[in-house]
Amino acid sequence: MGNRWFLAGFAHGVQAFDGLTGNTRGTFVCDGTVGLVSCGYAKRDVLAYTLERTLFSVDDSGNPQWSVTTPEDVQRIILSPLGDFLICGFASGRIMRMDTMV
Repeated sequence: MGNRWFLAGFAHGVQAFDGLTGNTRGTFVCDGTVGLVSCGYAKRDVLAYTLERTLFSVDDSGNPQWSVTTPEDVQRIILSPLGDFLICGFASGRIMRMDTMV
C-alpha cells in the first residue's frame, strides 16, 4: 500500500496511482459518487464514502469487502494503520469508531 495513492474521483470512483511515478494504477468503479477515501498501512483495504451515504471497503484489487448505508452525512473517514478499525466523523459532530471485518 505504501507505493500507491488513492484519490476520491467522484463520478470516476476511486482512482489509484503509483506512489513513485504518479502513473495511474487503475480505477475502482462503484455505485455512487465517491467523495472521501482512506487506506490503511499494513492491510490491503481501501475505505470510501459516497455522497449517496454509502460507506464501503474494497481490497487493493477492487474486490468488494463490505458496505453499509450511513444514517447521516459523513465528513471524515479514517482507516487505522492496521485496517482493524475505522473512525467516522458525521456532519452532526458525532464521532464513531467501528471495528472492521478481519
